[in-house]
Amino acid sequence: MIDNERLQDELEQDQNSPEAKVLAAALLAALSIQVYKTYRSYAKDGILSNREMNRRNRKKKFFSEVLSTLTRHYSQVKELTLNKALGGFKHAYERYMEEYSKAVGWELGKELAEKTIQEQMKKGYPLNKTMTYNRRKTLKQLRRSFQEGWKKGETQDQLMKRVEEVVGSDKKRIERIVRHETGRMQTQAQVKSFEEAKKQGVFIKYGWNSLKDSVVRPAHRVLHGQIADKEGYFHVSGYRSRGPRMFGVASLDIECRCFLEIISVEEQ
Repeated sequence: MIDNERLQDELEQDQNSPEAKVLAAALLAALSIQVYKTYRSYAKDGILSNREMNRRNRKKKFFSEVLSTLTRHYSQVKELTLNKALGGFKHAYERYMEEYSKAVGWELGKELAEKTIQEQMKKGYPLNKTMTYNRRKTLKQLRRSFQEGWKKGETQDQLMKRVEEVVGSDKKRIERIVRHETGRMQTQAQVKSFEEAKKQGVFIKYGWNSLKDSVVRPAHRVLHGQIADKEGYFHVSGYRSRGPRMFGVASLDIECRCFLEIISVEEQ
């Protein structure tokens, strides 16, 4: 019998992104340099006013540089997300096939073409849109922080405290993005493993596990214990999905911690 919880705990480690801390530090350093140069050029007695920044397109130039910094930052975020998600898919698929092999007592093939894996990645919400949305959100927060700091005539250190808070929030969003995309790809890997195992003469019976704790959304409580239909779908609230994070509906997918529980592995 497969130990579902142990396997899930192992795979969830792939959803962690310590790299987000490195990206956040690099972003903060880049913004710090821009703020330093601006204060060095325009501040008077260590204070930079809104009036000074409104002169000679200084604000426009400053925010243009901030946007360029964020664009480079989110290019790296996208690369991180892709690498984590694709790596999560490969590892999950291999681990599931290994568990099925142990259950039936003979080795199942577990090789997948790279093209197949790339195609799985495209099935989710477009990553470019996710990156654009979060880049704009961070830019909006930074713009507000800078404007408020200049209006109050804050020092460089005071303004940087505001920037640090925004970068901290950005880091948390990056971690959520990586966790979601990697988790989604792990579910797709599991669904793919069901299909490939069936081709090799092994049938997997599986159901939805919602963890049943206090923060599980109502729709997922309803799904708990539901067995996939003949086509491999789960149904709730007029929607259907092959597994967690695969409804294509934000209210059902975002921050989901559910997983597919393997009930039995049998030779056909």
